[in-house]
Amino acid sequence: MDLLDILSSAVISALVAALITLRTIDRKVRIENITQERAKWEEKIRGKSQLTLTRRPGETSIPKQHMPCESATIGEAMSDPTDKT
Repeated sequence: MDLLDILSSAVISALVAALITLRTIDRKVRIENITQERAKWEEKIRGKSQLTLTRRPGETSIPKQHMPCESATIGEAMSDPTDKT
């Protein structure tokens, strides 16, 4: 075995080690990003559920301009003699 064989095998093993390291680092970064996004999502959901649990029972989350107006009650609509339904 001469010096060229030793150096070429060392270079090949270094390249393989570098590729494996790059792959593991890439996977680790992806997992960390997913974990961080999941933590943000959980915090957001936790905040919304806290808001829902602490809201007063009569209070709605629909703005007043989108609420239907009460022009007639159900009793009045049912007793309408001209209704042919």
